[in-house]
Amino acid sequence: HQQIGFALPAGVTTEIPIKVSLPATGTAIRGTDYSLPADTTFTGATGAALLPVAADILVEDVEDIHVTPAVSDAYSTIYTFLPATLDLTIKDAQYPFPAGDSIKLSAAPDSVNEGQSAVITATFPHNWKAGKAWTISLAKDAIASTVGDDRYDSIPTFITIAAGAGSGTATPVKTLTNKVFSDEGFVKVDGNKGNTNLPATSTSIYIKDITDPAQKILTLTADSVTLNEGNSTAIKMSLPAGYKSAR
Repeated sequence: HQQIGFALPAGVTTEIPIKVSLPATGTAIRGTDYSLPADTTFTGATGAALLPVAADILVEDVEDIHVTPAVSDAYSTIYTFLPATLDLTIKDAQYPFPAGDSIKLSAAPDSVNEGQSAVITATFPHNWKAGKAWTISLAKDAIASTVGDDRYDSIPTFITIAAGAGSGTATPVKTLTNKVFSDEGFVKVDGNKGNTNLPATSTSIYIKDITDPAQKILTLTADSVTLNEGNSTAIKMSLPAGYKSAR
């Protein structure tokens, strides 16, 4: 436990009880993040008040406590505190993330037909909850992805995990239909890339080709169907109008 101590000047003691009031402000919430008595009384040369900090599963940033004590005794003696304000900080156990921990990105479903949608979710590990709203950035891994930007409407740029929640979702990723055969592949999405305080994993969405198989017809045409000896003609193979093949 953290302890706040009080001391009279060296060599000075008192038999009269000294009451120290302990009003506090700051981003840390009294009674939730920490406990501190409203006041404490001591005699002799020193006194102390316990300040236990609560353990929780909340992902928070550093929080501060500002104690501005006031003092009184039965004889209305005037006392001065040095310093006048005691500034304390609470270091969060979850943030920055301990080594090996990361936010998990997942896509549901992670395999879709052309024209369907998938939703990316970001989830804290260990059932942790957000102590405040956190924003997780999203970006396509262009090198690892095997499909181009023409296969979906857009990749969302962020996910927000709201205060009190353990996870958050992005706007859906809508995949697009086309008339291209054999163009299955996946788009890989990274989370919080380069952020060592709040790292996140990656996730992928596999886009399956559902181009009408009945249109897999090759039509053969020749520039000329009547050839003279010694001549040649070009023979062309073509898919139905508007259709292409990725391979």
